[in-house]
Amino acid sequence: MALSVTDPEQWYTVYEEASVKQQYEMLLDALAQPLTPDIIEDLDLPMLLAMMRDELVHTNQLEKAVALIHALHEQQPELHQEEFPFLDNLLIEYFLYQDDLEQVREGLGQFLKNPAEDIDQTLITLDYLKLYDARGLAIELCQAAYEPVKESPKAIRASEMAFSNILLYDQMQCAYEQLQHGETVDWDAFLEKSVQYGFPKKPKWIAEIQQNLTTELENNPAFLAQFKRDRSTALQSISVRFYQYMAEQKQVSFICSSAIWKAVISFLDNRQTPRKKLSQPELYFAFEQEELDQSLTQMIGGLLSMAQAKGFGLLWGIPYVYDFLLAKQFISNEVYQQAMDSTNALKAMILENYPKLWRFDFVHRWQPPDSVSVEAFGAEARQFAASLEPVTPLSEEPGKGVTHQTFIDNLKQHMPPEVLEAFEQLVAEEGADEEEEEEEYIQPIVRFREPIEDYKAPKKRKSPLRLAAELPDEKPPKQRKKKR
Repeated sequence: MALSVTDPEQWYTVYEEASVKQQYEMLLDALAQPLTPDIIEDLDLPMLLAMMRDELVHTNQLEKAVALIHALHEQQPELHQEEFPFLDNLLIEYFLYQDDLEQVREGLGQFLKNPAEDIDQTLITLDYLKLYDARGLAIELCQAAYEPVKESPKAIRASEMAFSNILLYDQMQCAYEQLQHGETVDWDAFLEKSVQYGFPKKPKWIAEIQQNLTTELENNPAFLAQFKRDRSTALQSISVRFYQYMAEQKQVSFICSSAIWKAVISFLDNRQTPRKKLSQPELYFAFEQEELDQSLTQMIGGLLSMAQAKGFGLLWGIPYVYDFLLAKQFISNEVYQQAMDSTNALKAMILENYPKLWRFDFVHRWQPPDSVSVEAFGAEARQFAASLEPVTPLSEEPGKGVTHQTFIDNLKQHMPPEVLEAFEQLVAEEGADEEEEEEEYIQPIVRFREPIEDYKAPKKRKSPLRLAAELPDEKPPKQRKKKR
C-alpha cells in the first residue's frame, strides 16, 4: 500500500530511512497522488526528483529515469511545467543518443511551448540539437524561441540572436544547395526572411554571403592583408568555405558545422595572446596544449558547467577544422601537427577519466575526419557506447538511500581540495544566512559560482582537464529552502 503524502513529515521520515529502490517506488507512488502546492513544497519534491534522476543517471538506470520523468509529466503536469528545464534535458540527450527523433520531439515539448522559462537551459538543449545535426528540430526550436526570448525580461540583450543565427545558417545551406543544382537564388526573399529574425535590412551583408557561397578563397597576399586589417571578416569568409567543405565531404549541415567552427574560433579568440601574433592565419591558428587544456577545463569541468557539449564539440571538432585549413593551405604542416598532437593528448585524458561519454556521442554522428582512420573512429565510438553498459541495480539496503546530505557527501568526495574548501565556506555562509532569516532579516542570495571563480589552480599539479574530468558529471539540483 502506498504511503500517503498528506503527512509530509511522516512521509519524509520514511523516505530518509528507505533504500534507493524503495525511494524510487515512493516517488512514483507520490506522483500518482493528489498533490497541493503546500505538500510539494513541504516534501521538497522537485529536489527529491532531481536527486533521484541524478542517481539513476549515475547508475546507468536510464530507462527508470525516463519513466520517472514521464510519470511526472502525465500525473503532475503543473509541477512538470515548472521543473521541465532540469528534467526533460535528460530525455533529449538520451533519445538523441538512441537516434529516436520522435521521442526527442516529445521531450522538446515544454521547451517549444516555454522557451524563455529557462533561457540558459534552452540554449544548452539547442547545443545538443546542433551537434547531433538534428537540423529540423533545431530549426523548430529556434523558430519557437526567437520571439519569446526577445520579449522576455529575463533575457540578456540580444539573446534571441543565438536562435536567429541558426535560422540564418539554414537559409545559407538552402541557398548553397540551390546553387549546387544550378538554380537561381532569390536573394531579395533571403533578405526579407532574415529581417524577420532581427537581421538588418541592408543588401550589403547579403551580397557578402552570396560572394562567399559562390567564389573560391585563396590564401594570397590580398587575403593576408585583409586578415591583418579585419580578422573578423576574413574568418567569416573562411567559415563559409568550411561549412561547404563539411556539407560536401562529411554530409554535415551548416547548422552543425557552424557549431564546430564557432567552438574552435571562440577558443582561439579567448586566449591571452599578443595582438601581433594574431595578424596572420599561421599565427592565429597555432596554439599550445596548455591553452586548450585550460579552455576545456572551464567548459567540461566545473560542477555548474553549462558548456560541456560545446567542450566536446571543440575537442573533437578541431581535427575537422584543421584538416580543412591544411587542405586549403591556410596553415603549415607544423601548425597542423602541433594542433593534432595537443588534441590527441587531451582526448586520451578525457577517454580515460570521463565517466558518461555516451552523453556526447554526437562526435560519432559526423563522418570520421581525414586524419582519423575508420577503424580508430569505430573503436572510439564503441568506447563511448560502453559507458552505458555497466548498469548498477538500485540498492535495496535500508537507510542507504539518496538524501540531501548523501548527495552533498558524494559531491565532496570528488572535489579537489581547493574546490572543497570553497564549498565548505559556502555551506557555512548559507548556514549563517538561514539563522538570520529566522530573525526575519533577509540576506542577498549567495551563489555557488562566486567562490569557485576566484580559485586559481596551483602550478605543477595535475592537468586542470584531468582534475575536471574526475569530477562527477551530474549537476547539483536547484537549492530550495525547506519548511521542515
